[in-house]
Amino acid sequence: MEEMTVVRFITDKDGCGRRKRRGSWQYRIENRKISGRDDAVCLFTVYLPAYSYKKKPWKEKDKIAYIQGIEVPPEGRNVCYLYDEEARAFLGRREEPLSLEGLLFLMRWQQITFDALIVLQDRELETEAILAEYVRDTRYIGVVSEGEEAFFETKEVLLEEYGFLLDVAAEFAKLHVPAKGKTLVIAGAELYGTTPLQLPSGTTLVSTVVSGEAKRLCARAKEVRYFDVKSLLRDITA
Repeated sequence: MEEMTVVRFITDKDGCGRRKRRGSWQYRIENRKISGRDDAVCLFTVYLPAYSYKKKPWKEKDKIAYIQGIEVPPEGRNVCYLYDEEARAFLGRREEPLSLEGLLFLMRWQQITFDALIVLQDRELETEAILAEYVRDTRYIGVVSEGEEAFFETKEVLLEEYGFLLDVAAEFAKLHVPAKGKTLVIAGAELYGTTPLQLPSGTTLVSTVVSGEAKRLCARAKEVRYFDVKSLLRDITA
């Protein structure tokens, strides 16, 4: 069974770091495991106190000491961190793009199927690994990239090993997307000026980032589904 760990940081607006002025730091961390058909998500919820003691604001040295005592799995390929707005400010951090392992897990969990795959190349996306994962299971693969020459060798490998012709273009509109079938778009932060009208009706878009423009793009498109790691969190906590 494949597992993914999600650690979410939520601000407790009435909480305090310790009950006594010189007492020990108090931590509230919940942990549970949610099983799917063949996968499982380990969810850690960390409640960050808004105050250090009573209604006293945090001093920087106390905040550092408190953060160092939080015991959760370290962020990594199979461990994703999510924050509410106040938690981002408290920790001074933002969400990292979803790893390849996290992306594939999300797609399995949401049971996403497709006939055509389009990848909007991003420096954080492991595009070649994504293509290798799905080249046997799809009729069409397109890549949008500023530098089409960057995928010259990949095109040759896919053609020689699988007889698959990879479609590469600098804009979404220049791809030769099949008119029929289900289309999956995988995107990071860079959308290459893609517009809602360019997304075929019935498209599924999976984003590896939670703070980009992809969600708003999908909201303006016709019959397009959107998923990111926050969608997984909503699914397992519903």
